[in-house]
Amino acid sequence: MASSTTTDRLKELLPELFSTQNIEGDSYLRLQLNSELLASIDLTQVQESLVVPSREITTIPNVPEYVLGLMTSRGEVFLAVDLAHLIGLTPEIVNSRQYQVIVVKTSFADKANNSASEQSDNPSFLGLVVKRILGVSRFIYDDFELLNKNIPTELDSFVYGSIKQQDHQYLVLDIKSLIAKKISKYN
Repeated sequence: MASSTTTDRLKELLPELFSTQNIEGDSYLRLQLNSELLASIDLTQVQESLVVPSREITTIPNVPEYVLGLMTSRGEVFLAVDLAHLIGLTPEIVNSRQYQVIVVKTSFADKANNSASEQSDNPSFLGLVVKRILGVSRFIYDDFELLNKNIPTELDSFVYGSIKQQDHQYLVLDIKSLIAKKISKYN
């Protein structure tokens, strides 16, 4: 009687988990900004995605309209901002019962006073609230298309390009640039 290990049995039952084939492309989180506009964010910029009840976001006074308030995740407190409103689109998620939030790592620290290692030891986070998180897909950078005339002008400086998948056009957002230009100036 041949005895096989658990790993051998798993390899036999699920060979796709143990295959060494190279998967092309980088992972992107697909999202819906508003009823007409789809976008994606490089998954390496995403810390986590959450569904947060609105009561768990604490409103704060005297902040720009796109700031929904403060939220917490994994012991960290950070701002939650309406991504569509931040980039100049009409807000559609006002007074929702729950929010879909993409938590991204940021570096708001003053670079003149802190070294890169100090910044990475104490990361800051930002919650980007979107209408809907659609899932993760792999895109190949060479397949990105140049921006077309249908893209709103307020997005020009925050978009790498666009990519088509399953009859939908996704804008590829440059979150680092967006945060540097729109958020950092208030911090």
